[in-house]
Amino acid sequence: MRSLVVLALTALATTASAQTSVKLELRAFSTSASERPVFGANALIDHVYTPRFKAWAWLQTEEKWAEAYAGMAFTPANWFEFGLGAGIEQANKPWRVGGYLWMGNKYVSLLALAEEGGSGPWYQATLLGKLTTWFQFGAMIKRFAGLGYRLDFSLPNGPKVKLWAAHLLLDPETNSVDSKRILAGLSYSF
Repeated sequence: MRSLVVLALTALATTASAQTSVKLELRAFSTSASERPVFGANALIDHVYTPRFKAWAWLQTEEKWAEAYAGMAFTPANWFEFGLGAGIEQANKPWRVGGYLWMGNKYVSLLALAEEGGSGPWYQATLLGKLTTWFQFGAMIKRFAGLGYRLDFSLPNGPKVKLWAAHLLLDPETNSVDSKRILAGLSYSF
């Protein structure tokens, strides 16, 4: 599965054009119970067909798990977009479906993601407010990671590079608090 994800990333990245965008991201997650951080990577590929419709593909891998799925998205207004897709993951029941909702403008944005199937339900939501051209602050919740605040730092000029970190103090599923629960990432878009 991992070889398939790497091959797909390479093939899609080499076909990037003005209508196709690619976002690559490396992540690390650590808690007080972790001996070492868990590392992962993901890619989002968008291909715009019209201003209202686009196709997308999502590829994600961690040390012992990976998933890949694709779908279509609809943008009825410049501040609102939603998409649905289907794919597979490394699990006893590999089929998976997912969707997302994005709402925003140049000052604030909300991205909500949800998946079901295979290994079970998963969700993530991020609300960010832009404070400067290079800094955003907000909140994040991610299943199996937690709930807390998030900081995003972007290069104001030049390549589209973003460094972000989320201090996910609360785990809503277990009602536990962990001051060392950190999720961080580095992304590059082209």
